[in-house]
Amino acid sequence: MAFGKFSSDDHFQPSAEINMIPMIDVMLVLLIVFMITAPLMTHSVQLELPQASSTVNEPDKRDITLSIDADGVSYWNGQRLTNEELTIRLQQTGNLSDQPQLQIQADKNLSYGRLVDVLAEASRFGVHKMAFVSQPEH
Repeated sequence: MAFGKFSSDDHFQPSAEINMIPMIDVMLVLLIVFMITAPLMTHSVQLELPQASSTVNEPDKRDITLSIDADGVSYWNGQRLTNEELTIRLQQTGNLSDQPQLQIQADKNLSYGRLVDVLAEASRFGVHKMAFVSQPEH
């Protein structure tokens, strides 16, 4: 179906203009679809935790190794500590002007709550240079 002018003469001339109405309708429908689906995609988070594949980093001699076994017992550079001693050591480390890096070696069966407690305590005392140590995959 061609569009043209309505005139009294019998000469038919097609219009060279593009009808934009259908294209605008399609664009509005697409805009509404994206406005509805975009928030749904950001709110549904599916977590699949990755396996640790890392390269071996050589630690600095000043770095502190904080190991926590599956029972929640802490070791400062291999020396067993009570919770009170750990608090004192973290406070002393946080007061240093040039802080060493605190390398945390946590057992994979350690309770997540215990790890969070140690991290919160370290952060509270100003220890901000922390790293998690893992075994590279074979």
